[in-house]
Amino acid sequence: KESDKRISDAVGVDYVSDPDKLLNDPDAIVAALWFWKDRKINKLADIDDVVGVTKKINGGLIGLADRKKKLQILKDWI
Repeated sequence: KESDKRISDAVGVDYVSDPDKLLNDPDAIVAALWFWKDRKINKLADIDDVVGVTKKINGGLIGLADRKKKLQILKDWI
């Protein structure tokens, strides 16, 4: 996939020939962080734009109510 190639190029790990590496927690975290940075999601997260973050990650709004609830729980916790 094109996204595997882009991640591979960005972090220097060959996920194209061995995509199962992404099933390991450290590689999955690296991929998630790369995705977050590549899509510039932090700008939306900084202003609590749950709709914008959800669209950038999922392309739609499935699970939006649950995300809003979890965000509030985390904000109340910190």
